[in-house]
Amino acid sequence: MDFIDNTIYSSNCNGNKDNSAVKPPNNTALLDAKVYPNPANSMLNIEVQLPHGQVYEMCVYNTLGEKVICDELDQDLTILPINNLSLGMYYYRITSPNGALIKADKVMIVH
Repeated sequence: MDFIDNTIYSSNCNGNKDNSAVKPPNNTALLDAKVYPNPANSMLNIEVQLPHGQVYEMCVYNTLGEKVICDELDQDLTILPINNLSLGMYYYRITSPNGALIKADKVMIVH
C-alpha cells in the first residue's frame, strides 16, 4: 500500500494488486472517524458517526499491500480484534458504501 498525494494504492479484495487509485473525497469532514489505540495490542476501536442506515467498511493491510482484515462498520463504535496479526506496521482505510475513501492512516501492532 502506498500513500502518494493523499492517494492510496492497495490490493483488491482477492489480495491481488489493484493499480487503481482512490482519492479522498473533498467532503470528508462530513464523517469524522477515530481509530484508537495506536499503537494497538489486541483490538482497534473505530468510532464513526454513521449516517442512519449506512454501512461503511474498514480494511487493514500489511506493508506488502495485502488485505489482512476487513470488517463492516454498522454502528458508531466497532471493535476490531487484531490479536491474530503479527507485530508490525499496518495501514487501514475506511470507505463509504459507494467506495469513497473516508480515512486512511497507519497503525502499529504491538503484543
